[in-house]
Amino acid sequence: VIKFVTISHKLRLYTNLLPNIAMHEDKVAEYLQKSLDNLKLNHVDLYLIQNPVGYIENEKKSLYPRMPDGETILLEMGTDHTKIWKAMAKQITAGKTKAIGMCNFTISQMEKVIRDTEIIPSNIQAECHLYFQQKELRQWAKSRGIIFTAYACLGSPAMMQIFQKARNNDP
Repeated sequence: VIKFVTISHKLRLYTNLLPNIAMHEDKVAEYLQKSLDNLKLNHVDLYLIQNPVGYIENEKKSLYPRMPDGETILLEMGTDHTKIWKAMAKQITAGKTKAIGMCNFTISQMEKVIRDTEIIPSNIQAECHLYFQQKELRQWAKSRGIIFTAYACLGSPAMMQIFQKARNNDP
């Protein structure tokens, strides 16, 4: 028997990601507002930078813009994490989010942003599971009072392929 229940808005945690095509300080507010409009919300609880690398936005505004070969993603080589992070923090002041965080950043990338801005993330998110435990990253976050959130906690398809290949080559 399946029972459907309604969950109060107060019990939900709304999280949003700044997409790779919006990795520029002047796009942070625009893309958050688009998401808020689509979700019919006036704020989210957590706004995360999805990745430390940006993609060049194309005319189609595709989330994964590609070269004509269809394979190569167009990377934005001038991504400035410090400027983006400051723009993210302004969204707290604007009442559009309660907290900000980072996904898939290395410790050194996060330390540089924190050092340059003096703004500590509320949350960091990274792939973490049995085969990729992220012990150093989890300890780093814990020592700074930053919440660590695991994604792909049952294992990502890419990692499973890597481990399967290694297993097949094991004598």
